[in-house]
Amino acid sequence: MMARRWKKRELVSACALLALLPPRHGSAGPGATATIFEPIMEIDLRGDGQRAWRQQKHLLIMFTKDGCTPCERMKRAVFPDAQVQQFFRQRFVAYEVNIFGDLPIVDRNGEALTEKRYAQRENIWGTPAFYFFGEDGELVFKHTGALSKKKLLALGEFVAARFYRP
Repeated sequence: MMARRWKKRELVSACALLALLPPRHGSAGPGATATIFEPIMEIDLRGDGQRAWRQQKHLLIMFTKDGCTPCERMKRAVFPDAQVQQFFRQRFVAYEVNIFGDLPIVDRNGEALTEKRYAQRENIWGTPAFYFFGEDGELVFKHTGALSKKKLLALGEFVAARFYRP
């Protein structure tokens, strides 16, 4: 089989079409190099929390929305950092949830919701918002607002070391 040679015009058209595709969760979009977030089709807070716990990790959800400048800044400047990626991949199962999205989320009681409905129920008013969950999908700590690399690592260490416990 002979490889097809692309004409310059076809290649430019194909790239332009790809650029128009919306980014998927867990990715900063086309050309993104790396992130701490896993791709998702559905989140099950109880099941994912238990899976994370079996791996000796916490479950982390970052709530975001399209057009969130602080979220985009963190995706460009903080999440691609090798130290951040290594730290969070070793200690967390992390998902990115769009507060206006329609992907399914099953809460810790088994109720099926959309991302949007879950965010409304949790009263997410600002993004980014970081929610950390324990073994059974219970919320153990939350933070709202963008963080620098240093502060994100400090927050991650606080949760991973379970300093949130009384």
